[in-house]
Amino acid sequence: MRRKAAALLLGLELLAGLQAQNRDPSEDLPAAFAVERTSSGSIRLNLPASLPAKDGGSIFAGDPAVAQDEFGNIFVAARDSGGAIWVNTFDTHTQNWGSWLPAGGAKQGTVAIVATADGGVYLAARDRWNKYWITNYTAGIGAGQEKGFQSWTLGPGHVKGEPSLLSGTDRAVYATFR
Repeated sequence: MRRKAAALLLGLELLAGLQAQNRDPSEDLPAAFAVERTSSGSIRLNLPASLPAKDGGSIFAGDPAVAQDEFGNIFVAARDSGGAIWVNTFDTHTQNWGSWLPAGGAKQGTVAIVATADGGVYLAARDRWNKYWITNYTAGIGAGQEKGFQSWTLGPGHVKGEPSLLSGTDRAVYATFR
């Protein structure tokens, strides 16, 4: 049976007083948002009702994964029909999407993404042989930073389920799979 409904994922709620990089302190970031893959396969960011939805474009076969950094920037990762993972950033200051960047890979299922306190963004996914992989993404938002990915690193063993990522207060990234 083919699934027709779009997937809806809730974003992370921001802590009170958390401000985006280069924002006027009087402006509040959205307290909640949702990212979805529409019926046509494009990615859309839904902000609070007072703001219009922001179409991120492109066509994806996999449901999106979303993370938000301490500055309010929203990172979205999704898998295309060929299994490649793509990442885009929504800048909450300018209210604009960046460009979709290929992270590569022949992956299946839904990718996981997490933003860390030190500005890193990590992705995890499983390949077609049920092995999991992890990579680091630099968003290039800060001064002197360039956008890009590290090489994918193979994790131990075979997995059955989708990955989950968590960033700890110790600045470590923890991955879980079933």
